[in-house]
Amino acid sequence: MKFFIPYLAILIVLTIIEITAGLTIDDGMGGGGIGILSSIFSLIGIWFSLAAGAKRCHDRGRSGWFQAIMLIPIIGGIWLLIELGFLKGAEGENRFGPDPLA
Repeated sequence: MKFFIPYLAILIVLTIIEITAGLTIDDGMGGGGIGILSSIFSLIGIWFSLAAGAKRCHDRGRSGWFQAIMLIPIIGGIWLLIELGFLKGAEGENRFGPDPLA
């Protein structure tokens, strides 16, 4: 379950930022500034999500590029969720470093 904590934290922070930005920015153009700001924060959130996923991939003994499996519709996302969210990490040291639980 520790895998889900970074994603939950990212979601909470981005939600607070989006709500705050939506309440404080009024550019007189019907919210166009919010779209740009929202896009920037979304890209930052994606970056942190991929970093957290890569860390978990390394814990499982896989490359961070394994996350690209999520690009396969439906099956890829489910596989990635099971692989990174519910399966135990590789025991002992692997090519990415020592076992974080050791």
